[in-house]
Amino acid sequence: MKSSNRAMSKFIFFCAATCFALFATSEERDRLRTFQRDTYTSYLEHAGGVHADVISCIDAEIYKRNKEIDGQLAAAKRDTSNAELWVALRNSQNTWAKYISSKCEVYRELGGQRAELLTRNCILDEVLSQNFFVRTFLAEAQL
Repeated sequence: MKSSNRAMSKFIFFCAATCFALFATSEERDRLRTFQRDTYTSYLEHAGGVHADVISCIDAEIYKRNKEIDGQLAAAKRDTSNAELWVALRNSQNTWAKYISSKCEVYRELGGQRAELLTRNCILDEVLSQNFFVRTFLAEAQL
């Protein structure tokens, strides 16, 4: 990967995390900054600018965050007193999936490695937002 592409990758990661931070609570912002610094930086350094390794790292983080969401939903489902809220939340997850797919797939039109990187980064950004939404909703609903 060219050094200009590596720099662009770091910039994209920084921007995505920063945009998400604007919508988060201060505690969440602090966690996100730590996550961004520790995770993204270590991923990029470990990947050494190798495109396949960067993509692999992003995919691993997407998988991890999706598992967190699944775990939160599974825990909420066990509380049968709020079944209607759980169904509404589960339906919203289907909407999230469609939204993420249609929003992020637009980057594929750019073609090449840059498109793949931007698509994956978009998905990660949206999954982080989705995770925050689920966590906030469950806390408000006390599920």
